[in-house]
Amino acid sequence: MTASRLVDINLSGLRIGLSGAVPDQAEWGARALDWEILKFVSTFADAVFRYGGRLVHGCHPSFTPRILGLAEPYKGTRSSPLVTFVMSELWSGEHLGSQLRQERYQGLVELIEVDRVVPPGASGDSASDSLVRNASLTAMRQRLIAEMDVLAVIGGKRWAGTALRPGTLEELELALARKIPTFLLGGFGGMAEELARRTGGESDSHEHFAHGLDPETSRYLLSTANAATASALIINTCQRLQDEGKFMPPLTQATE
Repeated sequence: MTASRLVDINLSGLRIGLSGAVPDQAEWGARALDWEILKFVSTFADAVFRYGGRLVHGCHPSFTPRILGLAEPYKGTRSSPLVTFVMSELWSGEHLGSQLRQERYQGLVELIEVDRVVPPGASGDSASDSLVRNASLTAMRQRLIAEMDVLAVIGGKRWAGTALRPGTLEELELALARKIPTFLLGGFGGMAEELARRTGGESDSHEHFAHGLDPETSRYLLSTANAATASALIINTCQRLQDEGKFMPPLTQATE
């Protein structure tokens, strides 16, 4: 499959979500998954900014610095922020939260902070308690998905052998429940690869993981590690779906 040409693209007003993280190094094998995944993040985020879209992300520390660096050259090119970051209050007072509130990012970044959740049975109110962490991140992810029109999922930590819920899995499930067009990139390792394997044998997997894509393109995204082609296919599909009026108005979607 060859890369689609990015022509006549205008993603103005479209909120494009990115879910994922660089997996733990023990999972990389002989691959440099940090380089492969961040190459996609760079290619994809730059295309979103260049064509007028807004990138939406959940502030994972392996992606956020790269996204900020890509957004800065576009500062002042439009009247609204280029990036929406959604963060749980559990971490909003730490370094990354403080960085996102710096004056240099005013007008460039919209930061949404979601209150922590302390469920019954929790032994405290910090991220060290898995009950608090999971409940607070679920609340954050619900708000995160409400800010999106479309979602791309790549990499992600599996959190195997722990009580922590994988963020890529939960964000994917929330997006599918809201019937948001969702693209699962399984060829870059991590939790997304595991999810792609789970569904790769299903004849209708393209209908679940990439609404609006033809089966061939969907299967390609489930397995490719070609960052440029994957990014181009997603961006072009977003343009087509927007042209066809497939996206709900932001205010309607965010307040459902």
